[in-house]
Amino acid sequence: NYTVAEAWDTTVNYPVSASSARDKFTNSSSRDVCSVLFNAQNVFTSLRQSGSRLNISDALLNQEIFPGVGNIIKIESLH
Repeated sequence: NYTVAEAWDTTVNYPVSASSARDKFTNSSSRDVCSVLFNAQNVFTSLRQSGSRLNISDALLNQEIFPGVGNIIKIESLH
């Protein structure tokens, strides 16, 4: 069991169990703009629960709040 540090102060512990990966996928799929399970209300709830005061462009790129959004989708949605 080892730890890998990634960008934005995120740490990932490996190995990750299949059930843990499945739970993370299930929990984030309703907030993923590219998913057929996308639910805008879940995104708003996640944003409120985060307690952060991010501006909209930073919130769109935060993968914990709004997974699946990159710069192109951010720019198009704010246009």
